[in-house]
Amino acid sequence: MDITVDSNDYFKMNGRPDDLWRYLDCYQLSLYFALKDRMQLEAEPYAIFLENPSFYVDIDEKEKKLKDIIIRFPWNPRTHHIFDVEMYSGLGNKLFNDFAMELSKGHLVPFSTFPKRVPFYKNFVSVESEFNISEHYDVFDHIFMAIKIENNRLIYIENPSLLNKSHVPYSGNRSFGIIDLAEVEPAFSCYLKYFKISVDINKVSLFTEVDYLLDFCKQTLAFSDSPPQSNENNIHHPNIKGLKKLIELLQNDLIKLEDKAHFYNCNYCELLEWRLSIIQQKSYIFLQYLKQNQFEIQGIDQLLSSLEHANKMWFALITMLRLTISRGNYQANTIIDHLNKVINAEVTLLADIRNLVEKYES
Repeated sequence: MDITVDSNDYFKMNGRPDDLWRYLDCYQLSLYFALKDRMQLEAEPYAIFLENPSFYVDIDEKEKKLKDIIIRFPWNPRTHHIFDVEMYSGLGNKLFNDFAMELSKGHLVPFSTFPKRVPFYKNFVSVESEFNISEHYDVFDHIFMAIKIENNRLIYIENPSLLNKSHVPYSGNRSFGIIDLAEVEPAFSCYLKYFKISVDINKVSLFTEVDYLLDFCKQTLAFSDSPPQSNENNIHHPNIKGLKKLIELLQNDLIKLEDKAHFYNCNYCELLEWRLSIIQQKSYIFLQYLKQNQFEIQGIDQLLSSLEHANKMWFALITMLRLTISRGNYQANTIIDHLNKVINAEVTLLADIRNLVEKYES
């Protein structure tokens, strides 16, 4: 099947730039593109990808070290049922023919392989990088998106921020790339996993009901109000409590931004940028959801204002983390200042969420 690659199919919404895709992770992005492929959307469906931005900071209290930042609600259960995802995986390159056959049907096919051997990916090391299955799946996995195979070359979509200098643009758009299959075979020879995505368009809803917004707000408040939870030597500090714990660790030099992170093959600054940027993205989608629906309830204007300010503070923090990484100038005080601004903004935001819920229910 001859498939025409048109960036408008993925990055435009009725002739204008599509904003939503920039704020989705690699798995969500594949769902969104599948949705756009199967139905005509009049506007970005922020409601479908609206997720609670709650998280907790996992601290090893015995060793006094940051272990991880965990996103508390990775899926919105009221919208995830729209998608049916089948996963096929195997060690070695046994599934390549099935993967290629799925591509020939004309749909984008998400796939995973061994990123350290993918030449165009930012985490590429070498085509001879050692593959350890026990270390790989949860820590290093990334979902790539294939569009088609053409003349023994793979055409793919990838976020430009995740590409390196070996990336070869395709069709005049840097988000599209092309690579000889022989160049990705060393990665595929470790393992290959691909996904078939079905979409039930009859279940698609933009969730414009006030009750849906209130449920979302209550869930956010409930987690933010919860106390830290203990798990053996670890304590999970939720939301603002977690950010304050991060500041404490940085101020007391119990973690250094340039040191290797506990679980991951990156330093602590890179870990913070990775995890906290996900929270900022969720905050942004919440903001756009409110703007798109224009709920007429008491307290909504104040909530919008405080959410917009909080989002700016999150973005400023992420920007500073990225600058710190690129410059290699790991000054904890600068990050602490930005964390304090985020905390102040989040305190105001939670107060406005609580005020909106209380006024509506009174």
